[in-house]
Amino acid sequence: NDRRAEFAQALAALLPPHLTHLFFANSGAEAVDGALKFARVATGRRRYLAFRAGFHGRTVGALSVTWEKKYREPFLPLLETTHLPYNDLAKLEAAGAVYRDGDQVRDPLAIVHNRGCRLLRLRLWVHPSGQRDQVCDLPYTIALAQRIKRAGFMLLLDLHYSDTWADPGHQTKPAAWRELPFDALRQQVHDYTREVVQAFAAAGALPEMVQVGNEIANGFLWPDGKLDGTEESFARFASLVRAGCEGVRAGAGGGSVQRMIHSERGGDPA
Repeated sequence: NDRRAEFAQALAALLPPHLTHLFFANSGAEAVDGALKFARVATGRRRYLAFRAGFHGRTVGALSVTWEKKYREPFLPLLETTHLPYNDLAKLEAAGAVYRDGDQVRDPLAIVHNRGCRLLRLRLWVHPSGQRDQVCDLPYTIALAQRIKRAGFMLLLDLHYSDTWADPGHQTKPAAWRELPFDALRQQVHDYTREVVQAFAAAGALPEMVQVGNEIANGFLWPDGKLDGTEESFARFASLVRAGCEGVRAGAGGGSVQRMIHSERGGDPA
C-alpha cells in the first residue's frame, strides 16, 4: 500500500489539469471491473484512465475504497461517491442506510443510473446462512432483481453453486448436494439452474446474462469439478459447466439470455 500511494501521488502530479479523478484497483479482473464501474459513477464519463499492468502482476486501474483509512484519506477530496454494494442493498437499507447525491437523499440505483451505469451483477447462493452478508438466497435476489429492472438496468446473474462465497480457493458444494454421485450432481446443476432462471422470468426479472460459476479457473463444485491438470478432471468440470449452460437455455424458454464463463484471471498473461 505504501508503494501504491507513492505511485498514485507521482501519477497525480503528471495528470492534465482537467483529469480530476484518479482510481486504483488490484486483485485481478473482478476488481478491475468493479473499479471501472466505480470510475464511471464518480466521473460521469464513459472514458476513464486505466492501466493493465502493476505491482507484482496485479492490476492498476482505480482507487479501491477498501484500502486502509490512512491510504484512502488523501484521495477522498477527489471522490464524488463510494462503492455501492448492490447485493447487500436491501439489507443495508433495512438497517437504516441512506444514500445521497450531493446533499439530496436519493435512491442509490437512480444515482448510478443517472451517471451512465446500465448493467448490474447480482450473486446468488443456494442456501446461505442469512448471517452478516450471507443473504443472497432466491427470494432476496429476485426482489432485488425486480427493483433493478424497474430502475432501467440490465441484469447479470452470478450463480455461485455454493451456500457461500465461491472463489479460486473455495468452491464448496451446497450442503444439500454434498452426497450426490457425479451423474446426479450434473443433473442437479442443470435442474437448479433451469428453475432459478424460470423463477426470475416468472417474476419479470429475466437476466440478460447468467454467469455459470464464480471465479472458476480452478474448477467449481469441489471435489467433483475441481481441476487438477488431468484430462479426466477437465472432462468432469466441462460436463458440469455444460449442464449449467443448458439449464440457462431451458429456463429462459424463448427468452434470449447470454451465458458467461467467469475466470478471475482476465488480466493474467499466463
